[in-house]
Amino acid sequence: MWTARPSSPRRREPAIPNRNRREEQLTEQPNEEAWLDRIRGLLLGGALGDALGAPFEGSTDIDPRRLHGFLESDEVLCWTDDTAMQLAFAEHLADSAGSNHVDDDRLAGAFAQAWQAEPWRGYGANPPRIFATVLSGADWRTEAGRSFGGQGSLGNGGAMRAAPAGALPGGLPRVAEVARRGAAITHAHPVGQDGAAVVAVAVHSGLHDTNRGEVTPEIVLQDCGRAATTAELRAAVAAAGALLDTSDPAEAARRTGNGIAAHEAVGAALCAAARHPDDPLTAVLFAIRMGGDTDTIAAIAGSIVGAWAGATAIPERLVARIEQHSRIEAVAARLADATLSARR
Repeated sequence: MWTARPSSPRRREPAIPNRNRREEQLTEQPNEEAWLDRIRGLLLGGALGDALGAPFEGSTDIDPRRLHGFLESDEVLCWTDDTAMQLAFAEHLADSAGSNHVDDDRLAGAFAQAWQAEPWRGYGANPPRIFATVLSGADWRTEAGRSFGGQGSLGNGGAMRAAPAGALPGGLPRVAEVARRGAAITHAHPVGQDGAAVVAVAVHSGLHDTNRGEVTPEIVLQDCGRAATTAELRAAVAAAGALLDTSDPAEAARRTGNGIAAHEAVGAALCAAARHPDDPLTAVLFAIRMGGDTDTIAAIAGSIVGAWAGATAIPERLVARIEQHSRIEAVAARLADATLSARR
């Protein structure tokens, strides 16, 4: 999609497309084969980042030898709640894309059922409490609003599952709205929802680079900055943009943060994605080396770059190691077909 970033710093003026041309780019009909490849990349890239990052979660100093050893092993790449929730969201969107309607209660039920089926995937304390409320038939909106002293969660759980919304038709405002609604089920805080919107916009923006190379990381980040509604996410996007030439993951993490707050995780993931926009694996490894909430940061980065570059950019030997990769492929095919059909 794009050329690799140089390792030495240099000043750059971001390319700003003509407004009419940008609108054309975001509504162009994608090629069916290329679209499937990119949706496969979105889901497989996210699962890859999640699974590779999970063993390093919470680490501040990633041992390159340990990371390389895990990468080169034959061990099954087991994913966490990040991928479980993303798959549930993707399946829901595949079912509803044709009607262009997202049923919040049905989506909440889908998330709750995914948790109920595999509660051991590594969920934090807050989402299971809300999912249990959903399954009991009580009002999940009230329960989500009670979290964290009535402020709602500003964590990255909404952002970690938001990427599939970027495949929907309707333009940037539409995908941002759907991502926010998907996040609101567990994350009532505006920052938690804004993080989800920015991730979906990053995916949508890069997915529509139909003339390979016309949409640059700078343009994607401009779209993300316009979509952000909170000061925290606007600052996160700006930080990622200022780090386009930074080759040191630790330095990048110092400037974006690498924690569980949505603005830190999304800023870090955008940095990794924009730094390596053609290579999902390299973006994922950069994200992991940033430390902190490595599975989620790498999952978001993997989803974004996977959507930009396509599944063909992910080494086949790693795809084969991803847990339930056939299921992920099947969900991707459904989502690709539904979103492409909805554009016609």
